[in-house]
Amino acid sequence: QDTEFLIEQTWKLYNAERALEVMDPTLEGSYSWEEGFRIIKIGLLCIQAAPALRPSMSRVVTMLTSEKEHLLSPTAPPFIDLTMLTSEKEHLLSPTRPPFIDLNSVGSTATSSTPSDIYSAVADPSSCIIESR
Repeated sequence: QDTEFLIEQTWKLYNAERALEVMDPTLEGSYSWEEGFRIIKIGLLCIQAAPALRPSMSRVVTMLTSEKEHLLSPTAPPFIDLTMLTSEKEHLLSPTRPPFIDLNSVGSTATSSTPSDIYSAVADPSSCIIESR
């Protein structure tokens, strides 16, 4: 089964006019359809990709406390595609990928390392420990 982030799932349900399906079922009956939809819409407005499209916090408070406040329609939020991240990691660790060149050593003896060398160094927390002198 494909993994979806909450934001991606909420956006899809919002566009299908089924946004309330993302709400916690234990809250069912404690809000009206309009109120639930409005809160989800405000949440989607708060995570717009461009900061200029996001409402200020004072505006969010006004939107939450005033039922008469007109809400703009949100644009699609930025998504993170897990399949893309996984395939990128596999690509970086591929033995057929050419080695990285250490740009700090340009002009002297150039060294290179494979992606798996770099990844394992970053993935190993002990390589990041700085001991006191």
